[in-house]
Amino acid sequence: MNKTLIVLILTTLGFCSYGQNDPTTKPGGDEDVITADATTLDESRIRTKTHEVSYVHTEANYTDSSGKGVIIQNGFPRGGGRISHELDYGHATFWSRVMNKGDTPLKVTIDFPADSIIIFPASSGHIKLLVPQDTMTIDQVSKYSYGLRNIKTFVESNFHEPSQIQRTINPNEDCMFYVVLLSHFPASSVHVIRRTGLFLKGEDLFYRLTIDSSTSKLVPCGRLAFTDEADK
Repeated sequence: MNKTLIVLILTTLGFCSYGQNDPTTKPGGDEDVITADATTLDESRIRTKTHEVSYVHTEANYTDSSGKGVIIQNGFPRGGGRISHELDYGHATFWSRVMNKGDTPLKVTIDFPADSIIIFPASSGHIKLLVPQDTMTIDQVSKYSYGLRNIKTFVESNFHEPSQIQRTINPNEDCMFYVVLLSHFPASSVHVIRRTGLFLKGEDLFYRLTIDSSTSKLVPCGRLAFTDEADK
């Protein structure tokens, strides 16, 4: 796993939710809704070409001014379907992997908001992002939902809460974690979120939601820093 892994050819797999909003699962009002930022990342830092390893969707290599490196990989969606009768949301499981190529420990903080995120205001389409505490391992890439268990229970228990994890990654080690994307769009909507991924801009982390080849939106979601920088 030390060689560079990069973007695969995009497929047309997408997912969406079914039906109309249940009153118990609607955002509480404008103050409870976040609108995703359409700002684009510096694509020159993301290497793209076909690669034979089928479980990696994107890989980005980042190097800071001192030469310390970080690699972030993102996977494809797995699982799907309505999460439960109580929550009228479709779901899919994704993963991200952060590799520390520096010589000091790397602190990673992921922090998704409790609020729903509006993606398509005209259609009332919105999503939620949850990050389980479970740590994924590379041997789970071929499993259904990447081996994440009890998704329904996890979502129902954490649906209205912020979703956070913190990890410290030692030099030349890595950490993989899950992201559960919940999506709700009207039945008539033609929009789907086809891919997602974690990306770095400076020390800030963003989760990118890709709708099609020309449209993506960014959700601020945390921070990444080497410990000698984070502790200053």
